Amino acid sequence: MSICEKKLLIYSAPIFIFLFICLFTLFPKKNTTIDISSYPTFGNKRAPFQFVIFEEFACLECQRFHAEDLPIIFKKYVNTGIAKVSLIPMAYLDLSEAPCQAALSMCLTQNQFYLPFLSFIFHNPNLWTSPENILLNFANETPQFSPETSLKILKNAQIDSLINYGQSICDKIYEVDIHMPTIFINNQRLENISIKGIEEKLKEFNEI
Repeated sequence: MSICEKKLLIYSAPIFIFLFICLFTLFPKKNTTIDISSYPTFGNKRAPFQFVIFEEFACLECQRFHAEDLPIIFKKYVNTGIAKVSLIPMAYLDLSEAPCQAALSMCLTQNQFYLPFLSFIFHNPNLWTSPENILLNFANETPQFSPETSLKILKNAQIDSLINYGQSICDKIYEVDIHMPTIFINNQRLENISIKGIEEKLKEFNEI
């Protein structure tokens, strides 16, 4: 290689590095469109940020997230009008099938109980023998809730359709192992699933 060629390589390298950085910072990340029309959304409809959260009931990290981080998300972002949140239950693990069916039946019929019902499911894994058992036990603890309509829809094909839809979204974004919980903010997947990760992502959006 001649001296001129070496100089050309040395001087052009920073240019290629700069272009490479621009490619990943200046251009927007690919969005994932998620249909949340069948799920209740909590918060101000005009909130600038939409959180979509996928949770797997049998996942220990999801249990921790739901008990510890989700209340902070509601206090810090939902109750202040910064964000609105949709929660999508998953059934990747066999143990999660019954609670997921119960959650979706509640979601489709009496979604005013949806959020406390999710917490009830997470806190009572001993009831996961069947979706009927979960709904009936929740009714025993919640006098305002009437389980009849939710029990009727359990055999509806829409339940299976929603389970398959949630799984199809996660199958598209994860090539091998599925990670739960999964969070999307304005259709972009959050890499760091934590309160700090959310703060950093919102800051990134505000800087665009």
